[in-house]
Amino acid sequence: MPVTTFSARLKQLRWHQWTLLGLVLVYLIYIALSYLYLPGKLKQVVEADVSEFVGRQLTVERFEYNPFDLSLRVYDFAVADKPDAPLLAWQQFYVNFTPWGSLFSWDIKFEAIQLDQPLVNIEKHGDRFNFSDIIDKFSGDEAAVEEQQGDTRIALEVVNTAINQGVFRFTDLSGSKPARSEMDDITIEVLDLYLATGDEHLNPFNITAAIPGGGQIKLAGEYRLDPLYVDTNVEAMGIELKEFSDFVNNVVPMTVTGGRLGLNAHVLVQQQQEDVAVNIDNTDVTVTELALDDAIPEPPMARINTITISGLQFDLLQQSLEIGKLNVDQVLLNQWLDADGAPRFQHLLVQEVVEQNIEAQHSPVAAEQEAAPWKVVVRRLEVGNSQLNFSDQNEKITRGHTVSGIQVALDDFTLTEQQPVPLSIQATLDEQGMLKVDGVVTLVPFSMQLEYGLQNLPLPSFSEYIELATYLRIEKGSLNLNGKVDLSTEGEVPVSSQLALEVNDFQAEDLRTGKPVIQFTQIKAADAVLETQSKQFKLAALTITEPNLLVEIGKDKQLNWATIARPDPGVTEAVASAEQEVAADAQQAAASGWNYVIGKVEINNGLTRFVDNSVSPVFQTGLHSMAFELDEVASNNSTPVPFSLTSKIDRYAPFNVKGTLDPIAKQPGFEFKSQLRGLELPPLSPYSAAFIAHNLESGKLNLQLDYRLHDRKLKGENGIIADQLYLGEKVPSEDAIDAPVSLGLALLRDVNGVIDLDVGVSGDLDDPGFSISGVILKAFLNVMVKAASSPFQLLGSLVGGSEDIGEIEFAAGFADLTDDSQQRLQKLTEALQQRPQLIVRFHGGAFAPEDVPVLKKLRIQDRVADDRKMSLLELREEAGDVDWWSVRANRKAILRINDELKLPDTGEREDALQAQNPELKGNELEAAVYQAMYEDVADKQEITSTDLLALADARALVIKQYLVDVTQLNHGRVSVAKTKKAHLKGRVVKLGIDAR
Repeated sequence: MPVTTFSARLKQLRWHQWTLLGLVLVYLIYIALSYLYLPGKLKQVVEADVSEFVGRQLTVERFEYNPFDLSLRVYDFAVADKPDAPLLAWQQFYVNFTPWGSLFSWDIKFEAIQLDQPLVNIEKHGDRFNFSDIIDKFSGDEAAVEEQQGDTRIALEVVNTAINQGVFRFTDLSGSKPARSEMDDITIEVLDLYLATGDEHLNPFNITAAIPGGGQIKLAGEYRLDPLYVDTNVEAMGIELKEFSDFVNNVVPMTVTGGRLGLNAHVLVQQQQEDVAVNIDNTDVTVTELALDDAIPEPPMARINTITISGLQFDLLQQSLEIGKLNVDQVLLNQWLDADGAPRFQHLLVQEVVEQNIEAQHSPVAAEQEAAPWKVVVRRLEVGNSQLNFSDQNEKITRGHTVSGIQVALDDFTLTEQQPVPLSIQATLDEQGMLKVDGVVTLVPFSMQLEYGLQNLPLPSFSEYIELATYLRIEKGSLNLNGKVDLSTEGEVPVSSQLALEVNDFQAEDLRTGKPVIQFTQIKAADAVLETQSKQFKLAALTITEPNLLVEIGKDKQLNWATIARPDPGVTEAVASAEQEVAADAQQAAASGWNYVIGKVEINNGLTRFVDNSVSPVFQTGLHSMAFELDEVASNNSTPVPFSLTSKIDRYAPFNVKGTLDPIAKQPGFEFKSQLRGLELPPLSPYSAAFIAHNLESGKLNLQLDYRLHDRKLKGENGIIADQLYLGEKVPSEDAIDAPVSLGLALLRDVNGVIDLDVGVSGDLDDPGFSISGVILKAFLNVMVKAASSPFQLLGSLVGGSEDIGEIEFAAGFADLTDDSQQRLQKLTEALQQRPQLIVRFHGGAFAPEDVPVLKKLRIQDRVADDRKMSLLELREEAGDVDWWSVRANRKAILRINDELKLPDTGEREDALQAQNPELKGNELEAAVYQAMYEDVADKQEITSTDLLALADARALVIKQYLVDVTQLNHGRVSVAKTKKAHLKGRVVKLGIDAR
């Protein structure tokens, strides 16, 4: 058998054998390349060429290609971003191509595409992401790619598509702190995936994703890409909302510390010509145990047990959102005011916080046409079983407040214009006050018509806020409110409000003393109406029932109500500022034409207690059974407004006032008449002791007052009747006035013990030193002081004369009453009979320069009378109409005295007289001699102070004797004092008046 070589054998092969051999060779090469060359080449291309193309480092552990089933596996692929966090990575990517399904059509068919443990890390920095540079690199080629695609029909079919155990991480670094979210264990399964342009084929899909912290998201349905169509059911279960807290915190400074989300929804996305329709229906959303907190953990900021949304319908093309029912149950809010008075939630509303956390984007936005309004409606909104706790971090506020049992219901809550929304609110304030609000609210444009009521709100809960600025503590009291309010934002935002207010069983005490200072059974403001459109305020009636007010003066003479405000400079400045604002508002209101009407003001069965601790003993009195009425007061009144007050002082003394108030435009101005009957005066002894150093023994006071104030000029008449007003024992007082009050009262008191005065007063309000009480007191004191300082003028006026009947003048050297003096003493007695409490007191008087010369001559007369053994009266009667010394017998007596004194004799005197006047002769000379002799011997007499005191006492005695013996004045009412040398100042005896 011949031997053939391999080359010879090849030459013997036929063409079909060559073909088969070639195919085998190609197949072997294909197998070899698939296992030996292709994986390495793909790794090289990816890590080198593709990395350069995308601008990122791409790494892959290995490629595995199965040439038999045309499947490719890519292991441990990663797109670099950060060393510990690649942008994109997976553990394994598997694709199985089915060439036979694509051989006879334009469809590209894969048996399976599977991605295991994919990881996506997305980071946001401002308005850019960590993949923005890759997008920027490819954005320039998008238009060219679209042109190349043209209208070529392409279809892609994948029998089984799956993503297993995927992880998606998102980090937002735009805010003040990083916000992170992660979805792990993402599982997506899509069967018979078919993507084609213009094909009606729908592809079912199923997506499941696990959420960090617990919970899942499931999507199941079918879809088509072109034309776009997605019909899916979305289910979220147990999503822990705290995992998304950082994202919330970057927008609003609060933390989501708890809460789970549940969701069931049907979503339909469908291409409709140029638009994409998005419809969501059959949607139920549930949020349970939602916890929201801020930087202060206790008490928690907000807790919501359940938020339920049911029947949600959403239509993008129709721009409508409808929620069948939104229910919020068991909301707990803890609100406070911090030490600076800022509310806890304030930081949630401050725009600056948002601007700090989110970088503003300032790219210009093209002007767009105004979009059609969205139709948003919530058919039923309910908030139930909720509570608001309020506290104040001011160290002086220890009591908090609660609004509990909150129930809110709104029907057909919508943003549609002119669509009213029924509203109902119920709540309990501080466990007692029942709040109820019913009405309708229209959101666009905003308006509301509400009826509200608040019953039995306990006012002591708010006492500490009053105590911040005052010394008042509210011990009892409750507030009731009922009203209506109508508000519209159209035009000038007119507000119409009606209000009825009651405060019942109120009591407040003064913290400094612990005493109740104001109480009342009820204050009632009836039918208050405010109309901003017509600029009117009306109050039908203001009634105060059984008020009880304590007005007390302390030992420091401070009035309790004058110092009831705490001496806090800040508060004082705030009050002053508030007063200025109120005054400015009042002026503005007057200028803007506001009108007000207060129908009637009444005080029924009131009591004002007055206690004065600055006097000893403590003075107490009261204004009992007080009733006050004020008729309608209106800003446009042109006539005076009548008012009246009736009461009883110290329970028994009737006191009433009746008058009118001038119209507001003429204020201040009034007229009134007042009467007081039978006020017992002894209880006023603490004041009399302090001011006049006497207690009051007895007396009753009646007053008849008539006052008018117009054009800032005050004029008043005071009719004062004090019956049996007598002073008691004298008491020491450093503050007593220096005035003879006892005498003044005695002078004013008539024979029946009645003091009847008419005291007029007047004053000018523009006088800086003017005060009404000061004017009245000064007028009354002036009457008393004038009476005491000029008592005889007052007494003289009682008997028909105004002359001074208190001065009795005597002739020089004599103690005899003249006729004029006797008449004065008679009038004095008549006046004293009308003032039985007065006594007249006096002492004698003499004056040496006038009385001594006469006394000397009278002494010579006495001696001559003694020498002649006769009385002085007989001596004077004997002389008759001539001088007593011209009687011859008297001349002899004078001559004897002259000789005793060794004075010139008659001859010597004649010579001296003739030397002076030679014509003196005979009887004329003799008469001149004895006259000169009489004067000389009289001049030689010595008159001492004792003689003058004796003359003065004689004069006093003659006055007393006349008063007692002649005018029959009771001797007990005449008091004569012994004359002293200091009294020797005149011949006029000045009488004095005292009260006994």
